[in-house]
Amino acid sequence: MARRFRFNLQTALDIRQQKEDEARRQFAAALRVLAEAVETRTRIRAKRAEIVAQVREGTTETLLHGSQCLDLINQQLAGAHALVERQMREVETRRQALIASSQEREALSMLRDRKRAEHDSLAQKAEQRELDEAGARQGNSGLTAPMR
Repeated sequence: MARRFRFNLQTALDIRQQKEDEARRQFAAALRVLAEAVETRTRIRAKRAEIVAQVREGTTETLLHGSQCLDLINQQLAGAHALVERQMREVETRRQALIASSQEREALSMLRDRKRAEHDSLAQKAEQRELDEAGARQGNSGLTAPMR
């Protein structure tokens, strides 16, 4: 019976898989933060549009108050836009880290698969050799008369 396949670098492969999983979690978290930042920016833009509409319809008193509100909203919008830009860079950084960790894990996975195929091939050859030897022993056991 053939020996069971054992990959010598399985521990390293497991560690690389854990690193890839962690990189995937960090990438997903960065995407969630980006989505929240985009949503915040969208809400601020909507509030700005609402204030602009009120200012256009209002009196001088409303115009002064609206102008102050618009200044505040524009500052918030600039901050939200900057946050979205930073988070987009963070998402790209996390994406690159995920790609790198996936490639590292995949390299060991491919090596493991190649080694398993070699092991299986050798095991199959050994089994066939045993069958051939058993057949030869059975053939030489005197079941057939020698020809003269």
